Amino acid sequence: MTHSVEPSGPKLALDAFLAAAERGDYEACWRLLASPLRERYTPARLGEDFAAVRGSAQDKLARARLASAVAPKVEEGRAEFPVSERASVKLTHEADGWKIASLE
Repeated sequence: MTHSVEPSGPKLALDAFLAAAERGDYEACWRLLASPLRERYTPARLGEDFAAVRGSAQDKLARARLASAVAPKVEEGRAEFPVSERASVKLTHEADGWKIASLE
């Protein structure tokens, strides 16, 4: 059994999530989701949802990729990468590292 090392820092976690999504590795995406999202999804369902809203999902990923180029606002175990004036990619720090809480 292999153990993956979770990325350190919110930017690395976001970049790892985006790279996994781009290559269709929904198991890796799922591991990088915040625990409330992991409770609602399985890796297979995550892949199905990405496929069902392919255009919309690709748009969100593209906006998240642009947002990752900007330093996040980090405070009290939360990080936000601004996407627009009203939206941001949100991460939360859990016991095993930074996790994706919301793409917008």
